[in-house]
Amino acid sequence: MILYGQRYNTQRRYYFALEKLKKWAQINHYTIHDLLTMKPYIIETEVLAQFTSVNTSASSALQFLNRLSSMLSLTFDIDLKNNHMLQFTRKAILAHIIVKLKYEEAWNVGLLFDYWREKGSNRNLTNIELQTKFTSLLMTICSMRPAEIEGISVIHPETCEQTDKVDL
Repeated sequence: MILYGQRYNTQRRYYFALEKLKKWAQINHYTIHDLLTMKPYIIETEVLAQFTSVNTSASSALQFLNRLSSMLSLTFDIDLKNNHMLQFTRKAILAHIIVKLKYEEAWNVGLLFDYWREKGSNRNLTNIELQTKFTSLLMTICSMRPAEIEGISVIHPETCEQTDKVDL
């Protein structure tokens, strides 16, 4: 899927994103029909989780996410750049970059939640938004070493069933 006028490096990076998607589909024994029936943001999240298990750099994960979302946008003929689930995934990756620069311990989940809690818009999240952040957190944890995972304790948030809001 090479577009006219692109440079070789751009084409190579898009091809790399498609190869990672192909490898993920082969590992999970998905056919093309299975992929076309899945929601694109689920595909992106799972392929990104596999990518970050090998390459733990947040900046390369963000670049890979942008390329993969471009390729899936063309495949599914929808605009994935404005998808809420993927915007939260991008925010989580960017938050990790910010946390990594401010603190010594880059993989401290508590610091990441503190960063989210400081943002005024993140104080009360809907269940879908919370699930998206937990998915992003899961992707972060997937790229950690087992010794680092053992030291993490995640406290479940309190959910208010009447308002469908969650306080972290």
